[in-house]
Formats: sequence, structure tokens, C-alpha cells
Amino acid sequence: IDGFQYGNRDFILFTNVRLNFNIGGGAAADKTLPLWWVGPAEQLNSRVAALEARPKFDPTDTDGDGVIDMFDQEPNTPAGARVDMHGVALDSDGDGIPDYKDKEPFSPPGYKVDANGVAIVPKPAYITEPDVDRIVDAKLAKLKSSWEPATNKGASLADWFLPMIHFDFNSAKIKESELGNLSAVASVLKNNSTIRILANGFTDRVSSDSYNQGLSYRRAQAAIDMLVKRFGVDRSRLVLAYEGENKNLVPTNSANYMNRRVEFSVAKANAEVDMNPPVMEHKSHKGNKNAGY
Repeated sequence: IDGFQYGNRDFILFTNVRLNFNIGGGAAADKTLPLWWVGPAEQLNSRVAALEARPKFDPTDTDGDGVIDMFDQEPNTPAGARVDMHGVALDSDGDGIPDYKDKEPFSPPGYKVDANGVAIVPKPAYITEPDVDRIVDAKLAKLKSSWEPATNKGASLADWFLPMIHFDFNSAKIKESELGNLSAVASVLKNNSTIRILANGFTDRVSSDSYNQGLSYRRAQAAIDMLVKRFGVDRSRLVLAYEGENKNLVPTNSANYMNRRVEFSVAKANAEVDMNPPVMEHKSHKGNKNAGY
């Protein structure tokens, strides 16, 4: 026991140890008794100490990537390299090579890349247009034509390509885009010296039937004239025919490009050139026949 006297008062001081017991079970066992022996400023002092232990703010950005060294996870990226918010160089295509080293920063996914980041893509197995032409020609060469004159035994379907030609509205003028088809017709004639070709003209269903008969005649005649003058075909080997607005390819009464045509086919032995074209009307009638013009 130690003590001291203050004025006329006598104080007794002594060292002591306190033991606390939590008596009882259940919910009481989970409770914490007040920590009487903890100083009220202890928690505050620990927070102040933690605050003082924090590093001092340093705005240095060694690699100049916009992320200061304190937060830069890759502080030595080269100048100009794009980085993310952590200062790590971007790898846009995820191929393991950062963009500043990648010669193909957006390489297609699913392929391996070389040391430069370029995707190793196998060459496609596409075929070109000439390849298609060769395949088609080879297939056609194996097919025998169902019509073979005595002097053309063994001719293949490739020798009998007779495409049709088309015309603008109310026109019998041969367009330059149709010259290739006329050249194919001329080739059939030159390769098969014993046949004659029928040139059959058609129109769409705009205008009257009599006008369309004359227009289809003029179209067939224009096709024959072009074959003779441009491609050197003998006129006697061409037969003219016309059917006006009959046998339309597209069933419509309106103007239609596919119906304005000349078709070519092998002429029969008794086919003759029509030397009496129908009388042409002077005015073309435009409109749909269903409109009752």
C-alpha cells in the first residue's frame, strides 16, 4: 500500500488486477463486456499513426504515359505506347503482344500469331471466276447435244450457247451491252456450218398488239443486221420471226425488261424468212392494258 497526503486528506493507492467473468449462456455468451481498461484515445491514435505512415504523394510519371509512378504497374512503357488505367501497355487483340510491338494490332480471333503479332491465316480454298469457267466448260464438254447434224457429230453443249438479247422500252436499237451475246450466237454459226439460226422478236404488253407486232419485227431485224454487219454472218443462215407480246417470260401487263427480247434457236428445215412485216402504227401507246386505254 502506498499513499500520499494532500492537505488534511490522506489518500491510499494500491496496485490491483481485475478479472471479469461472463456468467450465463445462450445469447449472453456472444456479448462482449465493456473494455474499461482501453484508453479512449487509443483508437484515434492508431488512425493518426496509419495516416502518417501513408506514402507522400509524388506526381512523377517516369514513362510519360499519363499514369503516375505511384499507380503505374508498368512504369517503363516506351514513349507513345497506349496504356490502360493501370499504365499497362494495351493489347487490343489479346494475342499476347502489346499494340506498340504488334504489326497487326487487330488480328482476326482464333488464329495463332507470329513474333510480330500477325495472324497466321491459311489461304482460303476459294476458286476464281476463270476456275469456274473451266469447270463449267469441262462439264459441258462431256454432255452431248441432243441435236447433232451429220457434219457436227460429237458437238458438245458448249458449242450451242444461244443467249437472248434485251432492249430498252419502245426501242429496237441494239445496246453495246448485248454485243457479247450476239458474238456467242455468231460463234455457234461459224462452228456449225450446216445450221440456220432463228431470231424471234418479242415485246412486253405495253401498247397495242398491232404496234407490238411491228416492234418485235424490228427487234428481230436489228439483231440479224448486227450479226451480218458486225460479225460477218451470212444473211441466208438467219431466219426472222416475231411474236409481239405473246409468250412473255414475266406474266405482267406492265413494262418489263425481260419481256423485251430477241431469242435465238436452231431453225427447222422448213422455216422461211418473213419478208412481209406488219404495218406499223405511227404512235406508241403507253400504259397498262388493264387501265382500259
